[in-house]
Amino acid sequence: MAINQKLINKINKYAKLKKERMLTDVERKEQSELRKLYLDQFKSNLKNTLNDVSIVDKLIIKDKTENELIQLFVNDNSILQIKKINKSQYELTYDTKLTTEKKILKKINN
Repeated sequence: MAINQKLINKINKYAKLKKERMLTDVERKEQSELRKLYLDQFKSNLKNTLNDVSIVDKLIIKDKTENELIQLFVNDNSILQIKKINKSQYELTYDTKLTTEKKILKKINN
């Protein structure tokens, strides 16, 4: 949910008024309610954004064949990429939201 510009304008109106004169009890109450509504919407937007964020990490794997790693890649949607570093090392990129390094290593070593 996007934060409504009218809400921001009302909050700013009360901030400007407060600099010019004391707010009435009704104005202070409305200002407080508007600020709470704004913060609730901001927190909701932030939570939604963070839920869509994936953190990616890399892991170096030694002494496994390319075919073994490709098979793991095909069967595990948390592994995003396999990159050959040299003759005996591969770099796995994985989504930390979906798995952990420990789980990947366990699958590789089984």
